[in-house]
Amino acid sequence: SSATANFVQYVLATQVDLLGIQELQRQLSGSNAVARNRAVRGWLKEHKREVLERWQELGFPAAETTEPVWEAKYVVFDFDGVLAVKEVGLMDLEQAVMRAFGGAERVASLQKCLVALAVAGAGLAIVSRNSKHIILRALRAAGLDSHFHGRLVFGWEDYAETMPK
Repeated sequence: SSATANFVQYVLATQVDLLGIQELQRQLSGSNAVARNRAVRGWLKEHKREVLERWQELGFPAAETTEPVWEAKYVVFDFDGVLAVKEVGLMDLEQAVMRAFGGAERVASLQKCLVALAVAGAGLAIVSRNSKHIILRALRAAGLDSHFHGRLVFGWEDYAETMPK
């Protein structure tokens, strides 16, 4: 993301290898999006406390308030590559937790996120170019289906014929 790129550039400009950022940059260069996402998530998991303690020193603005800055009626997700870690097909449904969602730990993290959004009052929806049938089966297999009402899951079947698929 641009925030990650800005952060890496800030650290490199100060010529200080804070928290192993040069190793992170090495992992980010030449990788595909999934590998970069994993690298950033792993780095943040390892350095979360230090990043939070040095937030402003690292070039991020101070939080103005602890109150939520937005109120969402709906949060709309893409499915493939956002909720799921890949473009999900029929072959992935038999082992959906691992193959579609990246494992039990990631599914647990998604559960927490989706519950927090629901508690905050947000309705959850999915808009995807994948099949609605595949999406609903994958969500059910991973135990995530209760967070999404079927009428708010849109697959390629729901688009007009004139919409590129």
